[in-house]
Amino acid sequence: MIASLLNLSSILQFNTSVLDISDDNSLNLILIFFVLERILSFLEDFKKHHPPYIIYILKLSFIYIYLRRVIFIKLKIFRSIFALIIISIAILSIIFSNDIAQHIKSGIDICLNTVIPSLYIFTILSLFIIKCDIFSNNFFSFFTKIITGFSGDIGIVYFLSLFCGYPVGARLINELFKNGRITKISAEKMLLFCVNPGPAFCITVIGLGCYGSIELGAVFLVSCIASSLIGIRIYHPKIRESASKKPSPQKYGEGLISAVNDANRSILSICGWVIISVAIIKSLSSFESLKFFLCTLEVTFGAQTASQYYSIYFVSFLLSFGGFSVHLQALSNAKDFRPSYLKLLLSRFVFGIISSIFTLIFIKLFKIEIPVSQLHILPSSNVENPLASLCLVILVVSSFIYIHSKLERLKNKIRG
Repeated sequence: MIASLLNLSSILQFNTSVLDISDDNSLNLILIFFVLERILSFLEDFKKHHPPYIIYILKLSFIYIYLRRVIFIKLKIFRSIFALIIISIAILSIIFSNDIAQHIKSGIDICLNTVIPSLYIFTILSLFIIKCDIFSNNFFSFFTKIITGFSGDIGIVYFLSLFCGYPVGARLINELFKNGRITKISAEKMLLFCVNPGPAFCITVIGLGCYGSIELGAVFLVSCIASSLIGIRIYHPKIRESASKKPSPQKYGEGLISAVNDANRSILSICGWVIISVAIIKSLSSFESLKFFLCTLEVTFGAQTASQYYSIYFVSFLLSFGGFSVHLQALSNAKDFRPSYLKLLLSRFVFGIISSIFTLIFIKLFKIEIPVSQLHILPSSNVENPLASLCLVILVVSSFIYIHSKLERLKNKIRG
C-alpha cells in the first residue's frame, strides 16, 4: 500500500506533507488516491498502450481534488470517488471520440435493424388493445383464464408480453396501473414474470441467426414461456384487479393516436438504453476477463456473443434474464408504480436458471442436435431494409405530429 501511494505521489508530483495523517479527511483523500491506483493497475493492457493518457487523467483528477478539497471534505468518500470516475470517463470520451462514435453507430444499427422493426408496430398494437379494451369479455379473455388463471386485463397483458417481447409487458402494466385497473402490488408482481423475449427474437435472431436452427430457437422460446408460467403460479394469489370502477375504454381513433404517441416515447427510451449498452460493451470488449459480464449487459449482443463462447444453456439463461439493459428499460417504462429493482433482478436470475433447466430437458427429451454457432452479423444501416425504413418514417412523422399538437395546446393555454 505504501509503495503504491509513493508511486502515485511521484507521478502526480504531489507533496504529501500538506496532508495531516492524523486528520480523517486527509486519510480519506489518501484512500481515494490508493483506490485510483488499484483501479489503474488492474487495467494493465490499457496502460501499456496509452501511458501518457493515464498520467494525464491522474494529474487532472488530482488537480480537481486539490482545488475542491474544502468542498470534498464535506462529502462522503464514495461520492468523491464517483466524481473522479465521471471526470475520467468524460476525458476518455474526448480522447477516444472517434472510437466511441463507431460504437454508437453499432448501437444505432441494432436499433434500426432489430429493435425498431421488431418492437415498434407491436408496441403500438398492444397499447391500442389495452387503451380500447378490445379483448375483454370475449373468447380471448376466456382463453387466457384457462392458461394463466387470469381473465381480463391481467391475462391479456401477459400474452401480449409473450407475443411482443420485452419490455412491452412493462409498458402495458404501467398503463393498467395508471388507469387504475390494477393495484400497485399487482403491478409489481406482474412485472416479475411479464419481461419475456418474443417469438421473433428467440426463433429468428437467436435460433436462426446464431445457430442456423429454427428448432433450437423454438426450444429457447418454450423454455422462457415455461419459466414465466411458473412465475404466474408463484405470484397468482397476490395479483388482483383494482376494486375501483373500471374506466371506460377510449374510442378507436383517440386510442390509436394515444398508442402511437406512447409507443414513440417507449421506443426512443429503449433505443437510448440499447445504444449506450452497446457502446459500453464495444469499449470494454478487448478485456477478455470481462467478456462474461458484458454478455449480461445487452441481450442481443450478449446472446450473440455467448453463442460463440459459451453453452446454449447460458444463452437460454440470458434470454430469460434479459440483461441489465432490458431491466433498465422495464423500470423506465414502469415509472408510475416504481417497482423494486432488487426484486426484479432476483426474479429474472431465478427464471433464467429455470429456463436453462427446461432447455436441457427439452433437448434431451426430443433429442435435438446442438449445432455449432453460425453467427450471422447484423446488417449495417447502409443496407436497405424496407421494414426498418417504414417504422423509422412512422416514428419520425408521428413524433413531429405529437410535438406540434403539444405546442398548439401550450399556445392556446397561454392565450387563454
